[in-house]
Amino acid sequence: MIESIGYLSVPHLNPADTTSFERFTVPYYDDDGNEVNPDLIRKPSLCLLCERNYSEDWMEHILCNLTRLDQQDEGEFICHAHIPKRLA
Repeated sequence: MIESIGYLSVPHLNPADTTSFERFTVPYYDDDGNEVNPDLIRKPSLCLLCERNYSEDWMEHILCNLTRLDQQDEGEFICHAHIPKRLA
């Protein structure tokens, strides 16, 4: 089954299983239609201080990657979904 998220389509494994991120690779495309390797998308320091960066929910990783990809050429990174990481 395929679930559409905006223009991104991802395999939907099981609605209750959001930890299966490692089981498949979702292609990312820039505005020109070129495929982008998600491992090469720059990760701003704000992301390293975010709870979502350490989530096992594969949907969180997809949305975070798309946010970073969208802003990769911007001078300042802004994320409205940022959740400050709790310090232990």
